[in-house]
Amino acid sequence: MVCGGEVDAGTPVSEEYLMALERKHFCSLLDHPKTQERIMGMLQTGKPVRN
Repeated sequence: MVCGGEVDAGTPVSEEYLMALERKHFCSLLDHPKTQERIMGMLQTGKPVRN
């Protein structure tokens, strides 16, 4: 079961809807400095950064 978004309980939603919702919230995380640190750390070392 997956939940999220502004729909009534039990409303069927498409995969495209869920992907757009995920993309929206992922992109909002990119504004956070800690997220940027994690991304840069992974790109530089290949290992996850826990901050």
